[in-house]
Amino acid sequence: MTIALEDLARAYFSYGDKLWDKLSFMVNYGRQETNGYPTDLNLTTKIPPSTLSGWKETTDRYDKKTFLVGDRGDNTWWDDGLTLKAAYNLTPKTKIGATFMQSRYEYDYDAPHTFLRDASGNPVWSYTGLSESSFLPGGGGRTQGIYGVNFESQDIKALTIKGNVAYLHVADDWYVTTLTGATRSGGPGYVSNTPHEALTQELQVTLPLKAISDHSFLNRHTLTVGQSYKTGHSDTKEKQLTDWRDEDSTTNLRFQSKGKDRVWAAFIQDEIAILENLTAYVGVRQDWWKTYDGFVVDLDTSTWAPKAGYPKTYGERSESSTSPKAALVYEPFGGTTLRGSVGKAFRPPTPYELYRTWTTSSGVTYAGNPSLKPETTVSWDLGLDQKLWKNARGSVTYFENYMKDLIYRQTVSPTYQELVNVGKAESRGVEVELEQRFFDWLTLFGNVTYTDSEVTENKAKPQTEGKRLTQMPLWMTNLGARVVKGPLSLSLEEHYVGKRYSDDTNADKKDNVYGSYDPYWVTNLAVSYQITPWAMMSLFVENLFDEDYYTYYKAPGRSWFAQLTLKF
Repeated sequence: MTIALEDLARAYFSYGDKLWDKLSFMVNYGRQETNGYPTDLNLTTKIPPSTLSGWKETTDRYDKKTFLVGDRGDNTWWDDGLTLKAAYNLTPKTKIGATFMQSRYEYDYDAPHTFLRDASGNPVWSYTGLSESSFLPGGGGRTQGIYGVNFESQDIKALTIKGNVAYLHVADDWYVTTLTGATRSGGPGYVSNTPHEALTQELQVTLPLKAISDHSFLNRHTLTVGQSYKTGHSDTKEKQLTDWRDEDSTTNLRFQSKGKDRVWAAFIQDEIAILENLTAYVGVRQDWWKTYDGFVVDLDTSTWAPKAGYPKTYGERSESSTSPKAALVYEPFGGTTLRGSVGKAFRPPTPYELYRTWTTSSGVTYAGNPSLKPETTVSWDLGLDQKLWKNARGSVTYFENYMKDLIYRQTVSPTYQELVNVGKAESRGVEVELEQRFFDWLTLFGNVTYTDSEVTENKAKPQTEGKRLTQMPLWMTNLGARVVKGPLSLSLEEHYVGKRYSDDTNADKKDNVYGSYDPYWVTNLAVSYQITPWAMMSLFVENLFDEDYYTYYKAPGRSWFAQLTLKF
């Protein structure tokens, strides 16, 4: 059974030019597709009858006994992206620009595989406690466009003015789930679709005060003021399907959740040149957040009437936050930089987090929460950037974060997780980075991050207190070497990610099983040769040593692909 991306193909095209020294433009398009491999295993807690063979006893991530009876087929997918950019110089110091980006993504599954066989060797797809629908995941996809305009000017004395407006439109964000009674030839299911959109706007003005004053105090200051605005809405609808293989065979509405939000912010920062080698940054940001028009309805699929307590409406909620920040950068002598900062951050929940609930092909539901509050974080760090011996540099940073009302996934059961606010949580750690260049053709580099995290207060679920935050490994490491010698380029990189937990009580300790997040080392190799000034041949090998691990799903094994790049 292949566990690497099968028949992976990629193509990319890009063209740009500048006309009349004023108008520049670029267009690029890329596409990739693969026949995939079986990422999604079919496991059950119901032991197969003694008349069947082919199944395998294993465990889940909680080390509880389960039985592997097959897989849900090769996970095929494709995606593409189109980008159009243009910029026009109104004057030598003023330009306007526009951007359009469209991306599409779809995935599906090939024919599933059952490992079950009867006494005659015939494949078996169901028994008491296991339905054929458990072998049948549905497909899904996403289509989105981003439209943007931007402006930058330095024509008014020493003022630098920057502004942009962007509109995100997700036309479709859908997936199909099969229901009991579905077979390989059809049957019931449902499709969930969450179209959403967001509008963002930013404006920033920077002024060195020395441009308007000769005062010895004022001319050390550079002021930056600005504001931003973001608004969005999300609308999830789940509809019944008569045939799970056809996402357009919709009938009744089963579930709907929707809502809107907006965030307005203003900020000011002062950059102060205290000494020639000492710079301070002092600033404050004020955020005003509001969510409104929240609505959820859950329907009984036997009567198609709303369940008890539904529909629910959620009134307007708002909150504001003041977030100060300060930083110092000191260069005591050449090649040495000391830095430190302290500040507060404010992050409100998105409409997606508030109103989006979805279910994976393996039956795990990730629920939104219309009652989420914004989270705040107070952080500080100290760091050193140091030029070492010849052609070598290094840096080290120590950091701490203190989080309140952290937006966090709470494990209600092995098949249901919902977003909640944790009372308090902390993280602290160290980042170290080194780079050494030898001769003119060899560079060695590496970085290590250690992060210790824990929930310090959670009255709603005290058993999570003292546990590590989910999806946050203790250790992450990147090591590598780059060689560039004549027409030959070579890159060898090692990536390590430590154990992660998806359960907020850290009970999912078992590794190397479906659903676990294993610690892993992965080595990637890239070799390129410049055949001519306009043609380059490349070979990429991912997971060079065929590391066997899970990041919930089975991770791809060793895979390789060749690439030809032409530039004209």
